[in-house]
Amino acid sequence: MAWTGISNTVPQYEENGIAASGFYIKFYASGTVTPIPMAIDSTGVTTLAKCVLSTEGYPLNGSSAVFIPHIDQTYKIILYRNAVDADADTTGNAVWIVDSLDPVLAITSIFIDNYQSIRDFTGAEVILYAQGKAVASDGGEAFFQKNVGASPGTYVDNDTTVIVPTGGDGSEGWLGIPVEDRTFDTKALMVADVSLAIGQIVRTEGYTTTGDFGGNTYEVVAAATGTDDGGTFIDLATHQAKALFPGNIVYVNQYGARGIGSGNDGATIQAALDAHKKVIFTGADYRLTASLLVDSGHWCVGNDIASGNFIQMNGAVPIFKARTATTVSTSHCRWEALSLYNLGAKPAGSVGIDLTDISNAQVINCRARFHETGIVFAGSLAGYYNEVISCEIASNTNGFKYGLAGNSNRVIGGRVHGNFVGFNIDNINDFHIDSTIENNETGIQVGSNVISGSFKGRFEGNGDFLGTSNRNPAAGAVVISAAAADITDLGSHYSGESDKVVDFSRKLVTLSRGNSGAIDGSVQAPNVMANPTLTTITGGVANGWVVLPSIPANTTYSGDVVTKETGTRSQKIEVTGASSLSNLETSFNVQVGVPFTVSMRITTNEDDGWRMLVGRTSAGTEYRQALIRDAGGFVTYTATFIPTTTVVYVTIKMQSGTESITGATINIDSITGNPGSIPGLPGVTQETIVPFVSTAGRPPNPQIGINKFDSTIGKPIWYDGTNWVDATGATV
Repeated sequence: MAWTGISNTVPQYEENGIAASGFYIKFYASGTVTPIPMAIDSTGVTTLAKCVLSTEGYPLNGSSAVFIPHIDQTYKIILYRNAVDADADTTGNAVWIVDSLDPVLAITSIFIDNYQSIRDFTGAEVILYAQGKAVASDGGEAFFQKNVGASPGTYVDNDTTVIVPTGGDGSEGWLGIPVEDRTFDTKALMVADVSLAIGQIVRTEGYTTTGDFGGNTYEVVAAATGTDDGGTFIDLATHQAKALFPGNIVYVNQYGARGIGSGNDGATIQAALDAHKKVIFTGADYRLTASLLVDSGHWCVGNDIASGNFIQMNGAVPIFKARTATTVSTSHCRWEALSLYNLGAKPAGSVGIDLTDISNAQVINCRARFHETGIVFAGSLAGYYNEVISCEIASNTNGFKYGLAGNSNRVIGGRVHGNFVGFNIDNINDFHIDSTIENNETGIQVGSNVISGSFKGRFEGNGDFLGTSNRNPAAGAVVISAAAADITDLGSHYSGESDKVVDFSRKLVTLSRGNSGAIDGSVQAPNVMANPTLTTITGGVANGWVVLPSIPANTTYSGDVVTKETGTRSQKIEVTGASSLSNLETSFNVQVGVPFTVSMRITTNEDDGWRMLVGRTSAGTEYRQALIRDAGGFVTYTATFIPTTTVVYVTIKMQSGTESITGATINIDSITGNPGSIPGLPGVTQETIVPFVSTAGRPPNPQIGINKFDSTIGKPIWYDGTNWVDATGATV
């Protein structure tokens, strides 16, 4: 008898419903205690005296591979608990003994080359397995069963489902047996089954173990139909299994990724990404040592963020990045419900998701922790129009880092906390942030090569709220350097505790800086300004003032404005030696025709040394010109007026003739601008200035009662609804 398998599938053994892990099986001649060998396949070349069972209770062939034992005679099988009993044939200690068994195919089937060999077959077997129609593995593999006793001519050879013996009269025929679907616990068991036939549908309950999200449905196809990548195509003993992915749902586990918190799942996950646009990560712990590469349209989804969905990198590289960065732009990718961690101490180069040269992507409900940078916006080809929505970016050196061409990216919702720098922004045209920014060393750090941006959200517990490359983290200070940004606050909440925020004077205003950039916003916090490192700021001083045209080389600055509202500290500007200080200037955005009040709290040590100018242009005096006199304490100078332009300039300059006074100082405690007028206050020097206009420059559609001073005719005028009139009522 030929060596024949004892079953059509790999047998699994157990004791009392529990897998017989580590047990042994041994074969004997039927009705005797004479051991007989088992072969590991139908060739009979390699035999075993006994075999150990796997943790699941499957036979192992001596090389840790699951196999079907092959026997060449009727046999008895005994299950032993250990190798000692098996070697000694101690049947009294056996788990069980079964006698008088035949190999499952011994009386029913043998393998045969092709259909013509079936026609010529003269043996006693009644079931044959053709390994091909003409040659092995040509797609004609099938089982045939012999039928006899019919009338002549009953069976007609069709070379497909009916084979008539050579020279037969049709009273006998070999009929094709339909192949039934099969189910296996794991991929390994499917691969080990030599009886699978082309066209058969096969299912697995798991990849490595049952229920590990790696199960799939396969069609058995001819060998070499595709390339074995561990998922799409899997090589079998003689054929291939082609994965069908029911519902078009693809888990990375179906390519062999285990997610058990050890090993390296990178190659198997990449195989899934290479074969599919959308892949699902289960609530597990995947480990990597190299980046996962994405192309346009890739969608990486976790199925349960609450239970983890960890993808953890053991290396100083991004977890995800574009496959073709710097050569071909990538777009419309999506990441959702993933926890992207680095196992090191924020190594240089480590990134959660590197969106360099990726545009129109979304990152939704994800976490990024323990990287040098959580998420990167940049690119030489693209890197724009991306959205990060409802994500937690924490415990990184940089939560977000914006680089070259990382323009028009939006961060919406979520929480950015516990990073050294929440947002590190430079070399871009614009940015848009609407998020909670908490407990970072620096909330937002804006470099010198940013054109514009906007932010909105909740800021609390940050060492700095809005910093730059010149920031002083030790002092927890806001440093506004000569950055190029026009940054707009769309209405945010500030804790007023440890956050230091720029002075927006509690209204929508513009604070000019050294390069005429602007910061607009509405601030609701008492801790409004901190700037201890004034000498490092090129072209500017505290509170948004600008020195025009430049700061004299021997001009010194000292002090800072920490709690401006209480006046406990002031900004001191001192002119030494024979130098002079030109215009100190700031500006406010205003609404034409709506009363506006500028208020400054100032003291100086030099009588007649300084002037305050308020006007429509730089150093203009249309709304106010006041001589700032020596005072023993702070004096508030105000100007209430009706603007005729959308910007009002406030200038402090040295009085003519005193530009080189040695040791002349001015202390600017506060500068505010508010719509509306204020009543007279004790100790407040106040004037209401009527705006100047020329006769030709009178407003074309004035309101009734509006008052102007006509500089052409040298008198005040009013509009009565029809004409401009002077104080006597005469039309002028």
